[in-house]
Amino acid sequence: MSYLIELYVLATSLVTIASVICNYTDTPKDDALVAKAYKILEQFAFLGNKAKQ
Repeated sequence: MSYLIELYVLATSLVTIASVICNYTDTPKDDALVAKAYKILEQFAFLGNKAKQ
């Protein structure tokens, strides 16, 4: 049971961190590597649309 609690805490922590990073960074336009990482962060943050439009 403690394994499930630890997994839940880890998952919610990842979502929170990804949301904060996506909200406080500008939308990358030029750098392809950063753009790929940004897309992954948006998926972890459960953002359906771009954070900055």
